[in-house]
Amino acid sequence: MGATAGVTTVGASAAGNAPTVSFSYSPSDPVPDETVTFDASSSTDDGTIDEYEWDLDGDGYYEYYGATVTQTFDSAGEYVVTLRVTDDDGNTAETTQTVSVTNDAPTAAFDYSPSDPVPDESITFDAASSSDTDGSIEEYEWDFDGDGYYEYYGSQNTFTYDTAGSYTVTLRVTDNGGVTTKETKTVTVGNEPPNVSFSYSPSSPSPDDSITFDAGASSDADGQITDYEWDFDGDGYYEYYGSQNTFTYDTAGTYTVTLRVTDNGEATSKKVRSVTVQNDAPNATFSYSPTKPSPDDAITFDAGASSDADGQITDYEWDFDGDGYYEYYGSQNSFTYDTAGTYTVTLRVTDNGEHTVKRTRTIRVENSAPEASFTYSPSNPSPDRTVTFDAGASADADGQITDYEWDFDGDGYFEHYGSHNTFTFEDEGAHTVTLRVTDNGERTVKRVRTIPVGDVSITTTTTTAESPSSMGVTEGTESVESTAESSNGETNGESFARGELFQVARLYAPQKVIAPGSPGRLAGAFTADVTNDEPTKVQITLQVPSGIRIQGGSDVQSSGGGLPTSTFVIEPGETMDISAKVTGSDPGTYTLRAAITYFPVGNKSAAREYDGLTLNFEVRNESAGEAAVEDERDVETNAETTSSGETPGFTVGASVVALLAAAMLARRTTE
Repeated sequence: MGATAGVTTVGASAAGNAPTVSFSYSPSDPVPDETVTFDASSSTDDGTIDEYEWDLDGDGYYEYYGATVTQTFDSAGEYVVTLRVTDDDGNTAETTQTVSVTNDAPTAAFDYSPSDPVPDESITFDAASSSDTDGSIEEYEWDFDGDGYYEYYGSQNTFTYDTAGSYTVTLRVTDNGGVTTKETKTVTVGNEPPNVSFSYSPSSPSPDDSITFDAGASSDADGQITDYEWDFDGDGYYEYYGSQNTFTYDTAGTYTVTLRVTDNGEATSKKVRSVTVQNDAPNATFSYSPTKPSPDDAITFDAGASSDADGQITDYEWDFDGDGYYEYYGSQNSFTYDTAGTYTVTLRVTDNGEHTVKRTRTIRVENSAPEASFTYSPSNPSPDRTVTFDAGASADADGQITDYEWDFDGDGYFEHYGSHNTFTFEDEGAHTVTLRVTDNGERTVKRVRTIPVGDVSITTTTTTAESPSSMGVTEGTESVESTAESSNGETNGESFARGELFQVARLYAPQKVIAPGSPGRLAGAFTADVTNDEPTKVQITLQVPSGIRIQGGSDVQSSGGGLPTSTFVIEPGETMDISAKVTGSDPGTYTLRAAITYFPVGNKSAAREYDGLTLNFEVRNESAGEAAVEDERDVETNAETTSSGETPGFTVGASVVALLAAAMLARRTTE
């Protein structure tokens, strides 16, 4: 039995003596969880003890009863135990003792296997070698990640580390007395990095080819690869995943491809390769129809024959006006040119690899001149009478006439419009009326007629000069020469250009009356408003009536023959002036006619003739005061002009006796 010494307290009583209280406990050196027996049989009284009460935890409450009780203490420590007894007289007495519960700490120990683990390997931790000499181990707690928290329990445990590294593992054991002991070890998890490799196919890709990338040859000696990540554009971001992948490059170039693989231990390896994407240039070509378009024709442009050997064409762009801007799209397009001319058309094609090629062609839009014609009614109007003008007979062979403009007063201003018009002439006389028509290709032609108003006699000769087709005329203005001889003896005319047209000025006579045997003069002043591109040869043939002599040449006795000048050359931009002297032997009125032959130098087969130039003059006896005095300066002819000498007759120079004419060749347009 344990010691019985303690503190005894005796309570007062009305009768008898208080009992004597004492107790013993066994074992005398208890340990946690050991059953301790408390025995109060040594207590005595002069009577009998009726009640034994025990406070075993020192809280002041008596919760156990009987002469003998048992108690187990969970943990080591000093515990105060009190016994209170009551006898049959109601007298009480109590005694207190301190019970010391002792506990030796347990031993914590563990092993793990395998001793050289790798990531994702299951490691077994065993604490069976832990012990408690004076009791038993009640709890095994494990901290595998070194964070101070014990989250795994039991004498055996398994754990897996995802990555290589050194990890702190702690075992904490607690015995039945609540005493705790720890054991800490460092577990090293090793990991060899994976081997990374990949291939791609095709080995020589083109833009938009689907390229297959295969990392199947990658491996990990001590584990397995868990992640395959791809960077196909070299930007450092891995946006594609998996051991196989496909990728397409839009354009040619050299691209950096990186494969990053990660194994089960989070060891990472990279492989970098350069992928060269090649792109052959596309072929750009196009056709157009019609091949000889006119203004306002819808021209179809077709680039369907364009091709790309290693891909496909994705963009067709057109510049139809040569301004460098591509404003039309598609493999086929249509375009309309308002006016004749030479236009540069460029097709730009781009393939799926963004390789661009251009094809440029020159498009010639040709426009035949319209025909200007009009009638008027009545044919012999009187002053203040309304005259109706009708241009309905005007036509355009390859298009349509868009504008009709009229100059009724001969002032050069076109102030009336429309194919039909009316006008009233206030004064008697010869009035010049001009119709100007413009076709849809902006080609303009004039028709000039002299309208006799009142008692006026007019003879009109009209000639249309055609341009030689062999000269490749593509643009310009048609010329219609209308010369009218009025009763006052002056010839009027107007001419304008059409392509390769040779223009002739009007004839006029500064001296309309000459004395028999005296020289008179033909003269003119006409300035060309366009220039020719290359030299033109010109020859003038005079139809000289009987009785008229041309100074410096042979007499022509009848109008049936012709007196030609030499052939002379007009250089580009030059205007040729020729003066003529005439002598009449017999008084009378004479009509002089002239015809002009012209052709490009070296192309005589393309010669054209222009006739219809006439001039009336009179030979009569007059006094010296009435006869005009000749100005020798006007008689001189351009001495710089040279003759080719191809046709016998007149020569060009100071001694030339010929018709005064202004001649030029309108601009010839070639590609």
